[in-house]
Amino acid sequence: MARTEVVSGRPAYAIDITPKRHEERLFQGRIWIDAEDYALVRAEGKPAKNPSFWTKSVHFVHSYQKSGPFWFPASTDSVTEVRIFGSTSLSINYFDYAPNPLQTPETASAVAPGALTQ
Repeated sequence: MARTEVVSGRPAYAIDITPKRHEERLFQGRIWIDAEDYALVRAEGKPAKNPSFWTKSVHFVHSYQKSGPFWFPASTDSVTEVRIFGSTSLSINYFDYAPNPLQTPETASAVAPGALTQ
């Protein structure tokens, strides 16, 4: 564990990670874990293995947000440096998450809308 930080107004544990194997789908960098929910709040780093000869470097940041009791992706930002074409950046923002409300015993036993009844 590297340290504790505040991420989006919530306390989080910052943990440095290094994979034991160098594979394209693994990454090295830092993750932030929410101190209350133990959920992934942010991940930042680079692939453990370069995905291609043409790719010089890749750096990414994934961030997550809490909506109700659930955590969802909030954004993904990445910068890729390619040998011939230079640098390219990509940003993806996720929004409008609307998780179903938690069911109480009263609503769980209720008949679903549109269901056939006698």
